[in-house]
Amino acid sequence: MEHEYAVTCFTDLKNSTAMTEELGAKVMDPMREEYLRVGKILANNCGGTYKKNTGDGYVIVFNGIEAGFRFAAQLQQYYHPQPNYSKEPLVSRVGLFLGVIGNTFDDVFGSGVNQAARTEAAANPGEILVNQDLARGVEKIWAKDKTDRFLSRAGQYEFKGIRDPVELLNFNWQEYIKEYSEGSLSSLVFKHFGEASITPANARLADIASLPSIIWPVVPRDGVNAIHRGQLEIIRLLAMMGSKVHVLIADCGVAENYPRPYSEEFRKMIDDYIPKRNLKAFDYHFMSDLFIPGCKGCSNFHRHFQDVISKLTLEQLLDINRKGHKDVMDAINAYPTLDFLRPALTIASVLHLSDQFGGKCIVVAGYDELKQWEGAHTSIQAARNQFGVLFNPILNTKQGFQGHQKKDWPLYFSWDQIYRDMDNYDLAVWFTKLHLFLSSFPAPSVVINGVSIFPDVWQDDSKAEEQLFKKVDKVHLAKHIFNQIF
Repeated sequence: MEHEYAVTCFTDLKNSTAMTEELGAKVMDPMREEYLRVGKILANNCGGTYKKNTGDGYVIVFNGIEAGFRFAAQLQQYYHPQPNYSKEPLVSRVGLFLGVIGNTFDDVFGSGVNQAARTEAAANPGEILVNQDLARGVEKIWAKDKTDRFLSRAGQYEFKGIRDPVELLNFNWQEYIKEYSEGSLSSLVFKHFGEASITPANARLADIASLPSIIWPVVPRDGVNAIHRGQLEIIRLLAMMGSKVHVLIADCGVAENYPRPYSEEFRKMIDDYIPKRNLKAFDYHFMSDLFIPGCKGCSNFHRHFQDVISKLTLEQLLDINRKGHKDVMDAINAYPTLDFLRPALTIASVLHLSDQFGGKCIVVAGYDELKQWEGAHTSIQAARNQFGVLFNPILNTKQGFQGHQKKDWPLYFSWDQIYRDMDNYDLAVWFTKLHLFLSSFPAPSVVINGVSIFPDVWQDDSKAEEQLFKKVDKVHLAKHIFNQIF
């Protein structure tokens, strides 16, 4: 057996026995299994070695001093209650202890392990306790001022079999992730976005980690379609970390152009759908409300709209309305002026909302709107300061230009509709990375029909579909997509 000086981590769930009695095993067992699964993934991401389950918790060994803190912070952040995300009602206690351990392939022994278990038992629900040797070690990484900010004295504890009282400290993980975004759950989410081909513009990890307000501008449709659901997967991960979600219904409120009853019905469909993705309580803002003379804040909106239309050129607006579609000029020429100006109105609305929320916001949009938001960032100083954008990938046709979203498409009511559309669009890869892979977080792959699919499958766009169909049958994939998403 190897002996070493390492950080041992013990975790345990609060009141798991009482919760099992209250909720029943059929509800609690999957929650417990998910807790164990998430722990393994986060431990691996932090460079830890997951040793074993302890019923309602687990034991992990870290050779790096800061790695244990990073893991504990990410675990508590993952289960911390958030305003727009319904999490499992799980509360974890965590103990981290730096000491001598005996290390085998699948287990650990020794004084350091025993004291780590007692450190965890001394923690209150939601707390992370650490021993003084670990605090002294990490001070050489964080420096004294930050260590004093992140760690506070919890007291002296009598440990069975240990002669002298043990000094323990409380780790303030919220303060830690504010200072070190690379150690937070946000860093894993940001990486996951990149692997799913989510493109950031004027949005860095630090912006995501600051828990910005999310603005989702969306034109009303006949249902919550595949594009909306993909964008909601992006929003779900941001809400899971604590960002507040605001939906901007980009309506115009007139009978010929998304009348209010139609927009309200669309809002209700979003509200009906989001609980299925553990989302809740979105704030809604209707663009048409800002057209009403004398409305609250409309002067600010009008100021931004004037700024937008004075900075964007006609050619920019034409490019924005083309959205990369093939042969659409005739349709654009037939647009009502209100439709043609909708992108400018949306930009002004986002600027108006971001004024209200304060700080830099994040807009979630389709990559086909790149020119719209790129034009805003290029031409309008306030836009650069007030929002970044996360773009979901375009749904392209097999001929190489993007599919044209309509009021009733892409809505799917059976798996064979998805199967047929795979012949015309890059639907298989698009669904796999945007919907299935995003929803697998924090796992590094998505499992389809028993096969793990990693992001390297779609890194080469020209071979992505071929590589995907080598791993999973087309029919199985279509059925899996429909069952998981629709």
